[in-house]
Amino acid sequence: MIKNIPNKYSQKLLLNMLDNHCIHCNEQMADDGDDQPLSAYDFVYLPIDFINKCNVGYGFVNMTSPQATLRLYKAFHHQNWEVFNSRKICEVTYARLQGLEALREHFKNSKFPGDAEEYMPVVFLPPRDGRTLTDPVPIVGRVDPPLPLSPPSSSAASSKENQSETQIGVGYEDGAGGSESGGCSYDENDNDNNDDDATETRNE
Repeated sequence: MIKNIPNKYSQKLLLNMLDNHCIHCNEQMADDGDDQPLSAYDFVYLPIDFINKCNVGYGFVNMTSPQATLRLYKAFHHQNWEVFNSRKICEVTYARLQGLEALREHFKNSKFPGDAEEYMPVVFLPPRDGRTLTDPVPIVGRVDPPLPLSPPSSSAASSKENQSETQIGVGYEDGAGGSESGGCSYDENDNDNNDDDATETRNE
């Protein structure tokens, strides 16, 4: 699990960061004659506030080996992002779910707006390592109709509460991401609330 992500950071930027990291690690191991497992990942999910199309401050990456996980941790934990004038400090931690199959099971019944494919949890088979640029495949089981462009006008308080639950792309049916909202309106100097239901690593 990666925490304190700048809210303007996109899935595309996250994939680019991970690809560059994997390339660097794998080239270094090749130069050193190291026979450890390569750095690669097979799952990424960056929860999104669908109203303003910005992430909510945390994301999930499943590395394919404990060795790859440790390299990711050493590269990014407690590092500055150095993007969007953000003063956030990256944190890399374990989360409750571990492994690709557990993630598939967790997200298979999640619901997302119909126009949100680029924001859904995705898998990469074969795993993506920076050289093998496998296309992302969404793994959600159901897709809701697209959200309206603007929130409903004066509605009952209960309707407003229900709307807030569907604005965040976190698989809200199974409680995967809580109810944090606000996306790019967040103060980039603050630490975001984080959910630990998904995973950052696979333990094997």
